[in-house]
Amino acid sequence: MSDLDRELSEALAALRDEALPESALASVRAGVRERIEAGRRSRVWSTRLSLATAAAAVWLAVAIPWTAATLPLKSPRAPEVASIALSRPVVQPVQDDSKLKPAHARVEQARATVKSSPPAPPREERTQFMRIITDDPNVVILWAMNSKGETR
Repeated sequence: MSDLDRELSEALAALRDEALPESALASVRAGVRERIEAGRRSRVWSTRLSLATAAAAVWLAVAIPWTAATLPLKSPRAPEVASIALSRPVVQPVQDDSKLKPAHARVEQARATVKSSPPAPPREERTQFMRIITDDPNVVILWAMNSKGETR
């Protein structure tokens, strides 16, 4: 041990045997109590803050779905559809023995003329080709597609 270490340990040994004044001990004890109380206060406030946060979270978890379930929702408006006037076939009254046919007979005659129209001719099948050019000038791809949408 060096001289400094020896002197320091002798000084501390002398202080150990010396009696401290009661006022110094009281001030140290008061400082320790203040620190302990400050720690307790901060723990109490942090506990209260944690409880308040948890209560708010529970309230939100209950209130939001309940509010959403009980809100009166407006029903969507029906879309406005423009009315379209359909043109009806003009039926000429037919005179039979100088009498007009009754209305139901004219309707039947109109239905017969509509039904007796010839069917539309079948569409002829056509094949269309699409030419695909590649980077190689010797290679050209032809894509064939008929009118039904089938490809080859």
